[in-house]
Amino acid sequence: MTEETKTYIYYRSDNQVPYAIDREEQPFGDYIPYPFVAEAPDPSIQSPKYDWNKREWYEYQPDAQGQLINQLSADVKDVKTDTESIKEDKTAIDQTLTSLQTGQTTIGQQVGNVVDMMSQMMAAMNTGNAGKEAE
Repeated sequence: MTEETKTYIYYRSDNQVPYAIDREEQPFGDYIPYPFVAEAPDPSIQSPKYDWNKREWYEYQPDAQGQLINQLSADVKDVKTDTESIKEDKTAIDQTLTSLQTGQTTIGQQVGNVVDMMSQMMAAMNTGNAGKEAE
């Protein structure tokens, strides 16, 4: 009868070994000694190394860092393009709003003129009716 041995997985990272998987038969417990880490690096990191000051994994190889820089540069370029597009859209919206405000002002003036004309007509009708009542 064989007894299965449970293994605990830890990740080693220091200046001599940037990344290695370590299997232990006994857990470290609450305190995990240097240079071992309990959390696995993000799978998207091609060449991981642990930053002990920041307590996080980062990309270690310069080639991979160069790829990341190129990707970030492309992303920044996309953001700049999007920002310019948004500025152009905002300018067009501002022009449309200005045009609408001008139209609303004109309509308001025209409505005021119509109300004045109707008031004058009502006054004239009342004056004409007052003369007929006097007869």
